[in-house]
Amino acid sequence: MRRSQRKLNKVMSRIELFMPLLICAIAGCGADVDSAPASVAEKSFAEQVREVRQGRSQEIRISKDKLADGDLIHLAELPELSRLLLESSDITDAGLATLAKMPKLQTLRLSCPRVTDEGLRMIAGSRSLRALILLDAPVTDAGALHLGEMKQLESLYLTRTRVTEAGIAALKERLPQLHVHW
Repeated sequence: MRRSQRKLNKVMSRIELFMPLLICAIAGCGADVDSAPASVAEKSFAEQVREVRQGRSQEIRISKDKLADGDLIHLAELPELSRLLLESSDITDAGLATLAKMPKLQTLRLSCPRVTDEGLRMIAGSRSLRALILLDAPVTDAGALHLGEMKQLESLYLTRTRVTEAGIAALKERLPQLHVHW
């Protein structure tokens, strides 16, 4: 019994070690979405919503069109959506409040220059989000601290934000298991 417990602990330790990398791979962290062959056209937002609604996908990935808060109304009818990846958006704090209500959303990647600390307070209400990737958001240490309420959050990627090393340290005090890249 003791030996099998040690083996299980070792396996779990390895899973925990590689989980942030897996989430990053799923979310497309650092990936150049424009590197896809020119012959592969991005599906429209409406097409991707339809695929999720029909159970053929759990992901929406938009790199060319800018979505705004009003577009997120269509996502409310997609309880199975688990990954939302928006390379360029006009999403605001109100939009993050909508996304926080999505029951199975696990990965959220947004390039969102209109999201503020208040938006991070809103998204902190999510109970399913495990990976959050924010680019070009003018969020600060105060906003990042709101994320400390998200006990399930495993990975946080902040690129071109106003969060400082002190803000990350304060967040890590609340969520020591959190993998942070900024």
